[in-house]
Amino acid sequence: MSSSPDEADQWIKVRLLFVRGIAQPEKAQPGKHDWAVFLTTDTNLESHRILELYAMRWAIEVYFKEAKQYLGFLKEQSNHYAAYIASIHLTAIRFCMLVIAKSRHQASGIADVRQQLTANATSIDYAARLWQVFGL
Repeated sequence: MSSSPDEADQWIKVRLLFVRGIAQPEKAQPGKHDWAVFLTTDTNLESHRILELYAMRWAIEVYFKEAKQYLGFLKEQSNHYAAYIASIHLTAIRFCMLVIAKSRHQASGIADVRQQLTANATSIDYAARLWQVFGL
């Protein structure tokens, strides 16, 4: 649709893919939450490719959600674009370090490693502050 009255309307073809999730055996009919719809502007994409692309996108969304919650993504206070770019890269480095620590310690998950590192970082921070207090 046009953004101003002087512009002509422009229509774009899209492809909708409706997918029904796995219905639970006790359900006679699937409900509205058992369905998903995917929209693409590439009308030549096959159904399985649409789902593959969404799965890759979903993994990225989960990564950024966890990075924001647990790794301090964009919590720095700055109005500079370069600081935001640095924050993104530092978050990625933190995540990679957690993955390496997980593999070295055969931890059950990244969350376990993060909790151990956070507890250790708190101790180190406290010790550093004590050093400052005593002027050493």
